[in-house]
Amino acid sequence: MLVLMPTTKNLTELVKQPDEEEAKMRNTVLFARVYSKDQGGLSIPAQLKLVQEYGRKLDIKIGREFSDRPNTNRRELISTRAAAQPAPEDAVKQGVLYSRVGCEESRQKGNSTAAQIKLLRAYARKHSIKVVGEFADVGERKHFQELVSLLRANKECRAVVVEKIDRLWRNFRDMLTLEDLDVEIHLAKEGQIVSKDSKSQANLAQAIYGVVAKNYIDNLREEIKKGMREKAEQGIYPGGHPPLGYRFNRVSRGAELDPETSPLIRRVFELYATRSYSLMSLRKLVKKEFGKVLSLSRTFQILQNPFYRGMFRWGGKAYQGTHPAIVTQEVFDRVQDYIQTAKAAARRWRAK
Repeated sequence: MLVLMPTTKNLTELVKQPDEEEAKMRNTVLFARVYSKDQGGLSIPAQLKLVQEYGRKLDIKIGREFSDRPNTNRRELISTRAAAQPAPEDAVKQGVLYSRVGCEESRQKGNSTAAQIKLLRAYARKHSIKVVGEFADVGERKHFQELVSLLRANKECRAVVVEKIDRLWRNFRDMLTLEDLDVEIHLAKEGQIVSKDSKSQANLAQAIYGVVAKNYIDNLREEIKKGMREKAEQGIYPGGHPPLGYRFNRVSRGAELDPETSPLIRRVFELYATRSYSLMSLRKLVKKEFGKVLSLSRTFQILQNPFYRGMFRWGGKAYQGTHPAIVTQEVFDRVQDYIQTAKAAARRWRAK
């Protein structure tokens, strides 16, 4: 039971900043009261008009209205309040929470998925949304499709709560996917709800946000590619973690020799360059000497990787790296010649 009535608070501020927690209850009535004219204050019609505006801001359905001069209808009001019941359990709206931060943003204080989820849970409580799923992504949006799958499977879940619209979609495809599912998008930080029933201005604003978000992503992608290309031209491998035999140096932000695995790589090249070992026998010897198991495909990739002679490929081009080579150019070339010879022999054997 929710009773809306003017109090000693500033009535104008009451309307501008309603307590949304009160909107959880139904069976709402309005109650207005004035005393004698010499006490001043708003009249009953003015009070009722004010509280009606308050109710509309919270989307509260008004059941009955009472006025008191000063006590004529108070007993009836009390009887109505005693008979009122809270909203039924099945009237609670089901929804999911989705939070996302970028990789760099996640390192900043206060910008975390945990902080967002805390905000979204509070919003869901205030708006009587029963949370049936929580999804959080850092960087790549790996869990977004899981959210979409849940919405498709659970027809009762028609609300998605996010901090801001750019946390949810980054392109028109995502926006249209959610529109086709006919869900409400609750923007917790902005206090807005976007759905097919929203006003055209609201939908236009969200469409503009989608365009801006897509442009931001496209520009960010271009800048990342540009930065990686410049890094490659400087001889620094931009591909992240270097291959087996190297480790990432956090100070120089480049690759350096791994004292534990670089001897294994050097041994593999030197043995295969003698042309006395097949890939199978080479794998067995590596396991015996180093205790490490390499698959045939992994061994073959290692033997063809120019990174081990000081070069690397990026964006379809070859670059001279600043990282130390594990094998000499001569040993690498002998290995490539043997690989080509073995491939030719295999083709001849299959042709028979």
